[in-house]
Amino acid sequence: MVKLCDKQFPTTSEEKYKEYFSKFSFPLSDFQKYAIESTVEGHHVLVTAHTGSGKTLPAEFAIDYFVSKGKKVIYTSPIKALSNQKFYEFSQKFPHISFGILTGDIKTNPEADVLIMTTEILQNTLYLKQRDIVTTSKLHFDMDIQNELACVIFDEIHYINDADRGKVWEESILMLPQHVQMVMLSATIDKPLQFAEWCENRHRSDKIVYLANTDFRVVPLNHYIYIDTNTSIFKILKDKDKEKQIKGILNKPHVLKKQGEQFMDSNYNMIKKNLELFSSKNVTIKPNLILNNLIRYLYKNEMLPAICFVFSRYRVEKYAKMISVNLFGYDDAHIPSVIRNDCEKIIRRLPNAHEYLNLPEYHELVSLLEKGIAIHHAGIMPILREMVELLFGKGYIKVLFATETFAVGLNMPTKTVIFTSMNKITSDGHRDLYAHEYTQMAGRAGRRGLDTIGHVIHCGNLIKDAGMPLLNDYKKILSGVPQVLKSKFKFTYGLLLNLISVGNMSFCEFIQKSMLNEQIQSQISGFKHKISCLNGQIKKQQEITDSMNINTDLLQQYYTITNELTTAHQSKKRQKLQHNITTLENAYPQIKEHIKQIDKLKMLNSDLQSSQKSMEDTNSYVKNNVSNLLYILKNNGCILENDGIYSLSTKGDIASHVHEIHCLLASDLYELGHFDNMTTPELIAFFSCFSNLKVSDDYKDFNCTEDYLNVKNAVDYATQRIKEYSDNEVSFNLYGAAENFELQYDFVRYSYIWASEVNNEKSAKKIIDEAKSEKNIFLGEFIKALLKINNIAAEFENVCEITNNMNLLSKIKQIPDMTLKYIATNQSLYV
Repeated sequence: MVKLCDKQFPTTSEEKYKEYFSKFSFPLSDFQKYAIESTVEGHHVLVTAHTGSGKTLPAEFAIDYFVSKGKKVIYTSPIKALSNQKFYEFSQKFPHISFGILTGDIKTNPEADVLIMTTEILQNTLYLKQRDIVTTSKLHFDMDIQNELACVIFDEIHYINDADRGKVWEESILMLPQHVQMVMLSATIDKPLQFAEWCENRHRSDKIVYLANTDFRVVPLNHYIYIDTNTSIFKILKDKDKEKQIKGILNKPHVLKKQGEQFMDSNYNMIKKNLELFSSKNVTIKPNLILNNLIRYLYKNEMLPAICFVFSRYRVEKYAKMISVNLFGYDDAHIPSVIRNDCEKIIRRLPNAHEYLNLPEYHELVSLLEKGIAIHHAGIMPILREMVELLFGKGYIKVLFATETFAVGLNMPTKTVIFTSMNKITSDGHRDLYAHEYTQMAGRAGRRGLDTIGHVIHCGNLIKDAGMPLLNDYKKILSGVPQVLKSKFKFTYGLLLNLISVGNMSFCEFIQKSMLNEQIQSQISGFKHKISCLNGQIKKQQEITDSMNINTDLLQQYYTITNELTTAHQSKKRQKLQHNITTLENAYPQIKEHIKQIDKLKMLNSDLQSSQKSMEDTNSYVKNNVSNLLYILKNNGCILENDGIYSLSTKGDIASHVHEIHCLLASDLYELGHFDNMTTPELIAFFSCFSNLKVSDDYKDFNCTEDYLNVKNAVDYATQRIKEYSDNEVSFNLYGAAENFELQYDFVRYSYIWASEVNNEKSAKKIIDEAKSEKNIFLGEFIKALLKINNIAAEFENVCEITNNMNLLSKIKQIPDMTLKYIATNQSLYV
């Protein structure tokens, strides 16, 4: 049974764990004490807490504790940047412990005491371990999990709610051996007890889950809204009283909500009313004036440093370049030169430092940094992003313009957070921020031990331009309501191939251990309750109809005539039918009431049948999906069956090792020899079709270039097969059986030229500049695409070794040397 840790830590237990608590130089919060107790007693712990509340401490304790016992620890994170940062932080904090890192891009010290990795690498390796497969691939690691591994730390475990990747966390938790303890760190979530119970019940072992949650914020948050305008409004209004009133609210923050208090409707309405007044008079204020005035206010009122969240890479850079406020006082006049020197020192750690130091992107960034301004988004190359993070940690950056990803896990607290919009564009369209998204970003404000209050300021003018939410919607965003965890478990080809590969034929049983099963059972319970209620209503209604003196003949005539009336168009015929109806109603006065009661009974019976059918479908949902997946896999030659026992064919074995692209497509292409005739640059160009580059439709290529015939032939075949698989899945009502792999052609030519022609700094810059000018591909995206190609290549390298395809293997092994050159590398300042 889950242990709820919502009370003060018992004084009777203080002495028992004193030796562990005393390792820390500061008093521990109750939830931290409970987390330590759970680790020492051999149990799991789920910690849910706000940013900056100290939820990393249980993880750090677990690392030190288990390593001191001679055991190993795995630390998983949702993003590579966070993995890199944690590697750096932990290595500095625990010099006596060895750390390794595996992110797909980087593999360092895989034999270490503590391995930091993305959750996908843990998931894939858990399957391989059960198959007794040993590989040197950078996508896997070798560890005696049964005897060496003591604990897995899942950082940011609320990512289990991620629509695309949540299933990875769910499968990993299900696959972990029973003896492995879990330390799960999460932002606040809805119904954490329900999630804790699922974690506890996954193996029915003797381990319990300690639910150590806290809503307490060490540094309280206050939320404000700020507006400004230009003087033209006063010339238009020509009203001294109105002018005085408007000037009284300009260029200063107004409270929307203080920690623990109600939302201030009056301030919202006042600001909205004035913004609408400005708009009605066609008075606009440019973003550069708003942002400079706001930052000037923050500087004068000692409310810096600040992170300004902007939901567009383009606007992140645009806004940053607008800032002209001097952010360094007289005493800090030397800081800009210190920043420039520090930037160079940081970059010179790298063996190819001169290549970075010659980048226009580097010089543009340093020019901003010298003003105390920085930018951070996924389009910036990783090394420069990390340089920004290191300088932020040193306190040199006064205002950081960043996209939402900066709020994910990175330990970068600040004094003030600025919002330029309350909505964002997603794959599903334009929508308001969810409360938990806002909380994650706003939670960066308020530095523990430095600030007494964290400030969150909404830039009203820019929010109005982007679309200001209505009052109730605005209140909902600021409500702090945690996200509701829902299973993202998916019926995929990879899941069944992996289960078959490890000899687990109890497909339905495995899936029934997932959180999805809890949702299915909840739906079934709902249907049972509805069916029970309907049966009661039907019984009562049946009694009513049975008690009526129904004239069946006249009733049937009435139905026949009314049906004819609906299709009759001639006036005379309609009049005659209407006359017949009136005659029947006179002869049978109760007819309408009887029909009403009979129809009600019919409707209840129809509803009952529908509910019973829905319950049957829900009850057989898992079984039907598994059967349909097995049919497709068998029909495509991926699995073999003998008396209900399944095994992988060679084709299926190939597919089970591929995760970076559509696994069945990969095995099709491989078996048909599409890769055998390709040169290494052609392989690179083809793999680039799965690089997930974000290119707007204005620049997008909707067809593959015909310059490289082998690539074009493979693309044509891949397009056809993906459609066939997709049509097949739709016919079986299978959604998400394969990841949404949309072929892209925007990087085909650039990747081919990069591999075959780039041999010096000049030619590298040329192709990077072309990609930027022709497709608006940021340098960071360019590098990310090349790293993705390498991850695909690593999987096929593994496939070649398994199938003994030495000819293709020799070509694939050339891919890293052909792609990872110049500044396109997997280097990290943290590693």
